[in-house]
Amino acid sequence: MKKIFTLLLAVLLGSVATQAQETDYQPLVREGVVWHYEYGAFELSYGFIRMDIKMQFKGDSILNGIEYKKCYFYKEDEIPEGSQPLCLAREEDKKVMFCGFRYEVLDTLGTATDCLSGLPNEQNENGEWIVYDFGDMTAFIEQIGSEFEAQVESISEVDVNGFPAKSYHISGSDIFEADLIEGVGGDGKETGFLFGPLTLMTTCVCSKPFGLIMVTDLGGKVLYKGASYDDFHSGVGNVHGKEQSMLIEQSGPSLRVALPADGMLSVIDMAGHVVISRVVTQGATEVSTASLAAGVYLVQMSTPAGIQTAKVVVK
Repeated sequence: MKKIFTLLLAVLLGSVATQAQETDYQPLVREGVVWHYEYGAFELSYGFIRMDIKMQFKGDSILNGIEYKKCYFYKEDEIPEGSQPLCLAREEDKKVMFCGFRYEVLDTLGTATDCLSGLPNEQNENGEWIVYDFGDMTAFIEQIGSEFEAQVESISEVDVNGFPAKSYHISGSDIFEADLIEGVGGDGKETGFLFGPLTLMTTCVCSKPFGLIMVTDLGGKVLYKGASYDDFHSGVGNVHGKEQSMLIEQSGPSLRVALPADGMLSVIDMAGHVVISRVVTQGATEVSTASLAAGVYLVQMSTPAGIQTAKVVVK
């Protein structure tokens, strides 16, 4: 009887340990999270314009009898009504798979080659790319290492909104370096989007992704700061001449902003959360503040000439 009790106790403890281990993993394919990426769009008149391109999983879809999450790719403050998903994604046994890319959507931001050249392996029988394998990332990188000459140099933990996530530091011979992080994806300078973390960046002057800015919840709270965060939100830069100044006028539940050039307009609260972010064109534009809580905010304008920041008080 004692042996049976001991055996049952061992099985029970093993089950509890397994459950605890599983809860230590945060899936990457999940709703309620927004990935922000820095994207450089080249304009002949203005040079590079830095944009905050967003990705989000929202809603389910069935393809060939398999359930996927819809993955959206957008520039606005939220997914525009009527938008079509960029691709589909699912996660199984800590493997993250993408499929069904809409190349015409990619072409609105850059060439499909720019965005997809970093997908690390061939499609499987279901037309999927396995982009991450957090079950055994070392073996996964070794498997594709012949193509990228990449390897896992070290494994550490990073904080993702209080969650201890494993981070795999990857490096390769083509001046390639990135961190592949549970629940976050690829992070590093000169890396691609969520679905192409090993993107080999081109050297031409063209539109292309630069890397992860941050991961936020739907309310704009920063859950994780990427390698491009500080640079993208770097405060006041070099702006040429007073004639290039950004002018702001408050009008009821909105801000009227006179913009010196095309660029990226962001509204940031005092905790550092980006609450509004959009691509704007030169001239006057109106930004609704009706959804913002009363308080002090920073309005930041990023143009090829530099970055300007001004404080506003929303009542």
